Amino acid sequence: MPTDSLFQYISPRGKAHEGERANAAGGATPCLLMVGHGTPNPCGQQGFWTTVRQVAQRLPGTPVAGCFLERVAPDLESALAALAHRGRERVVLAPLLLFAAGHQQRDIPAITQDAGTRLGLHVLQSDVLGCHDRLVELSARRFREALSPGADLEDVLLLMVGRGSREPAATAAMRQFLERRLRHTPVGRAEVAFLALTHPRVEDVLRDVAAAPQRHVVVQPHLLYRGVLWSRLARLMREQRAVRDRQRWTLADCLGCDGAVAEVVVERYWRAVRRDGSGPPRAIAAPPSDRIRVSLAGRVGWPAK
Repeated sequence: MPTDSLFQYISPRGKAHEGERANAAGGATPCLLMVGHGTPNPCGQQGFWTTVRQVAQRLPGTPVAGCFLERVAPDLESALAALAHRGRERVVLAPLLLFAAGHQQRDIPAITQDAGTRLGLHVLQSDVLGCHDRLVELSARRFREALSPGADLEDVLLLMVGRGSREPAATAAMRQFLERRLRHTPVGRAEVAFLALTHPRVEDVLRDVAAAPQRHVVVQPHLLYRGVLWSRLARLMREQRAVRDRQRWTLADCLGCDGAVAEVVVERYWRAVRRDGSGPPRAIAAPPSDRIRVSLAGRVGWPAK
């Protein structure tokens, strides 16, 4: 999606808004700034912007925008500065991340605190995507799409592959996600592996999987979009296929640009807004971890329990 040198609003029709000062304060709902991890892969970037458009279509009347944490513009600091320049005062920042790790727990709060100090923005940080039921169901659907009709699930080994994090809580969340997934798609055996930063590494688990009795191995990336990590996993799969002719190897697709992802983002948005006291009557209240408020003085204040 084309952007200007900083940042672009996305309207419910997918077009850019120019100037938002007339509706910047008062009773208007906060704008939504979606924050992606960032990838140099054009396919991954396109997937992110497609999700931004899908979210905007579900939030008519709310300015929705996107930016990235690293590797590609626009970055988060530039996006927040552009929001302030256009007269926005209240922002819900939605990390388009699967699990809570360093970016969500440290990097994003540090940037938003600094932005609040310099720009006077009131920032509400929504929760990550996590183990939401809609994502578990979407993951199960991607698995089924990778199977042949009538496949014997007892003869299937599922290897769920995540990005990886140094945060033990993120690793535990990945295992919890797999446990919930297996309620939808029970298989003969299931394993989890990671592409970076933690163990078990996918290369090691692939070797172990090759000795398993199951004749069909489904490798499923728990990633949002096809990017650098997906390409690496696809290469490892091709290597396995070349030397492991006893088993059938299938690479499932990423979660991708599905409406389920957009709907989880919208739900997280309304939780954050409701916690701030300006959401729709039926919005679900957010837990304390869903909100971070940045004041003009730069103080970080958590909501009272």
